[in-house]
Amino acid sequence: MCLAVTHPELFSIVGGFSSYGLQNFTPKLYQFSKAHDEDSYPIQFWLFAGTKDEYGVIQPNGDFVKVLKDKGLRTEYIEDDADHTNRLAQRLGEFIEFLSENLKW
Repeated sequence: MCLAVTHPELFSIVGGFSSYGLQNFTPKLYQFSKAHDEDSYPIQFWLFAGTKDEYGVIQPNGDFVKVLKDKGLRTEYIEDDADHTNRLAQRLGEFIEFLSENLKW
């Protein structure tokens, strides 16, 4: 996530699975949200977080999604009662479908 937000010219789709560390990323995220030129560097986000994640990622992921959506960036967010790993295979399959539908060559 950090690389995509600090170098949006390199990424068009970003996926996050119970992303950890977003609470420490807030200043860069706000800088990105204010300066990002969506017309020049369109970017989409696909994110997932479980409410039973033992690492406390649900609130930072939700906050991150709110900033992205407030900026008007295309963001798909899935939140369910998963823990950190128990739905990873399922969600990875969903992200691959999202990639195949949205990645342009």
